[in-house]
Amino acid sequence: MRLDWYLEKNAIPVEKFADKIGVHRTSIYRFMKGLAFPRPATLRRIKEATNGKVTSEDFVDVAPKRNIAAVG
Repeated sequence: MRLDWYLEKNAIPVEKFADKIGVHRTSIYRFMKGLAFPRPATLRRIKEATNGKVTSEDFVDVAPKRNIAAVG
């Protein structure tokens, strides 16, 4: 399950979750947008904090939300 879906489904504020796993809220937003990938220790804490609902595989398919200009 994607982290953003988990937090929304469980009505958990990003700031509260970030505090729980020991990272800055900006890091959580970057993970959810696909702009950063959590370090192994952070992945373990995310998995523990979500009771195994969010795993490392859930971050692989998160595409970065960036505008990519076509080169022609």
